[in-house]
Amino acid sequence: MNPQKLTENALLALQNAQNLAKERQHNQLTPLHLMLSALQEESVATRALERAGFEVGAARSTLERELNKLPRVQGVDDLYLSSEAQRGFARAEKIASEHGDTFVALDTL
Repeated sequence: MNPQKLTENALLALQNAQNLAKERQHNQLTPLHLMLSALQEESVATRALERAGFEVGAARSTLERELNKLPRVQGVDDLYLSSEAQRGFARAEKIASEHGDTFVALDTL
């Protein structure tokens, strides 16, 4: 994953996801961290999802519950991308490229 290929919003979501993982003492960044990060802020995306019938609040609660199940590692400052997150970023880069986009947007992630 190349952070320089992310849009501003995608990069911000990634940074927030990293902060979430560190706050929870997780040593791996997972898609769960990124999903919760993307849904935390009230945005055009969350409002669109809600209008489409998606329960953003319920999704946040479910993500919180699942993140609480992940193991905590004390005293570790390094944060690694989980294999699922690596595959997700690779797939997002491929999709962006197939659509002729130079950057990967948050909605592609």
